[in-house]
Amino acid sequence: MLGPNRNTGSDSIEELKKRLYTRGDMGRRVLRDSRLRAREENTPESWVKEKESDTELMSRKPKTGIFKKLFIASLLFFVAAISYASYQFLGGNNVVSSKNINISVLGPAFISGGDEVSLQVSVENRNTVPLEFAELLVEYPKGAASGETGVAQEMVRNKISLNKIPAGGIYQEIVKAILYGEEGKEQTINFTLEYRVEGSNAIFKKENTYPIRISSSPISLSLLSPKETNAGQELSFKIKVASNAPKDVPGVLLQIDYPPGFFFKSAEPKPTYDNNVWKLGDFHTGSSREINVVGVLSGEDGDERTFRILGGGISPSNERTIGVIYNSIFQTVAIRRPFLDARVLLNGDSSDSVAIPGGRLVRGVLIWKNNLPTRINNAEISVKLSGNAFDRGTVSTERGFYNSSLSTISWDKNTVEDFQMVEPGGTGQLPFTFTPAQLFSSNGGILSLPQINLQIIVKGEVVSSSGDNSVSVTTEKIAKVLTDLQVLSKALYSIGPFKNIGPMPPVAEKETTYTISWSVMNSASDVSGGTVTTTLPPYVKWTGETSPENEDISYDEESRTVTWRLNTVYAGTGYRNSGREAFFQISFLPSLSHIGSSVGLTGGVSLAGTDSFADTTIQTTKNSLTTLLNNDPAFKAGNDIVVSPKP
Repeated sequence: MLGPNRNTGSDSIEELKKRLYTRGDMGRRVLRDSRLRAREENTPESWVKEKESDTELMSRKPKTGIFKKLFIASLLFFVAAISYASYQFLGGNNVVSSKNINISVLGPAFISGGDEVSLQVSVENRNTVPLEFAELLVEYPKGAASGETGVAQEMVRNKISLNKIPAGGIYQEIVKAILYGEEGKEQTINFTLEYRVEGSNAIFKKENTYPIRISSSPISLSLLSPKETNAGQELSFKIKVASNAPKDVPGVLLQIDYPPGFFFKSAEPKPTYDNNVWKLGDFHTGSSREINVVGVLSGEDGDERTFRILGGGISPSNERTIGVIYNSIFQTVAIRRPFLDARVLLNGDSSDSVAIPGGRLVRGVLIWKNNLPTRINNAEISVKLSGNAFDRGTVSTERGFYNSSLSTISWDKNTVEDFQMVEPGGTGQLPFTFTPAQLFSSNGGILSLPQINLQIIVKGEVVSSSGDNSVSVTTEKIAKVLTDLQVLSKALYSIGPFKNIGPMPPVAEKETTYTISWSVMNSASDVSGGTVTTTLPPYVKWTGETSPENEDISYDEESRTVTWRLNTVYAGTGYRNSGREAFFQISFLPSLSHIGSSVGLTGGVSLAGTDSFADTTIQTTKNSLTTLLNNDPAFKAGNDIVVSPKP
């Protein structure tokens, strides 16, 4: 900006040009005079403030950048320090690293079951500092034993104290154990080194494993049995157990897993536990044992049944079970149709195991048929009944003979004419009946696990080119008697846990409350998942009052269903004790249409659950409850009839 006394026109500019281009001193003077000089000008105030603001911002910016750079530098330094420390600790050459520790094991790759294995274990410390408080933990496979004391004792783990392993030092140890297992199975021994470093309380570990395969079993198993049998025909088989080990094999158990449809009859020697486990004791080198088992196989023609035999060491947690399997074999037996098929149906059920109600007549039918292409002479069929629920005085038969002293029903050629000569394909039916015994007695006695056993024995002479051959077949059937589960249902007014209100007899269009009582009894077997249910009619309302508090009683408004969830009802409930009881309250609002009649308060009452012994669902029902309160001591005749309201 030019001052007010300056010439700013075009004349001034032209004059300046002339001076610039004039030669000599004049020109130089003009140049000297034309140099810029500092001048004070009048600057607008707003320009000054903006300049000051920009200057302030520029002065702050360098400070913020410095702090940020310092923070990033510190962070990078910290990360680098941690990385360096980790490297030095885990992989460095001047401190302890697990990579610089080596656990090596020398030993055989295969071993016979029952042999003692000897392993040389070396622990090498290739670090530049020692390992403090070092311990070597050896974990053995299941069933391993120690033979150092001369008596085989089960081993699980062993801890060896190595104390201090110096830098560059090597510690060596010999580890011995007797290994058992099934032939071809791989066993694994685990080694874990635990140690500390100077200046630290932390415990560090180094691990290694050593696998050994069992080349042969310490015991051998063999089975002698038929490859096929007639359904229902007696079957016997022999099992031989022998020692294969060079040392004693301690505590051997033998277990037979029977197939479905096999009925155990006897064994020599007798089983130690149940009907399928034998405790054979210690096996010395070269010793052996034999077990003979007799039973009956049932099934359809062409079925196959497989027996599984296991031999092994006793489990330390359960002496009835095998802890380590030494050997196992399988045997499959094919089933052929019996020469004379004889099946018993109870209440129409032909299953090998059926459920029947207690105290009620059971209708049995024996159906027989000649399955051979040849004739059978002098056929005989008998059914022997037994069991804690069998009542000898209730048996009846039409064509056979019942021998009560032997509890046996018999049919032969004297009672059944067709049995003298049964032609190929010949068939027939022989009915009989019996009634199970009462499950409880007046003196409080209750039959536990009630059942009736039926043994069907068929005999005959099969005609062939070589003559008549006598054969026999035996089958079995079990009838489990269902527990007697009952519910008693009552409607009350004057007694019970709730105070009832309203007119008695009930009055049309006026509410009267009632107490509903349910009690449950159960005799012989536990019942699981028990429930009692009923429905309420539309003129009856649920008040929400229930008793006792520990019973699960609920109401579903949508379905109008009352449910009492019993869960388990134990055997003897209501017989040996007062039983299970529950109460709930309802409100009855009779309509004018109810006048002059006794009215229903609930629907039918249903009790259901599963008999734990028979593994069968059982259900019982009771009629609906009405205003006729027969179980209320204050009830008077006529108080059940709905009356008209007073005018």
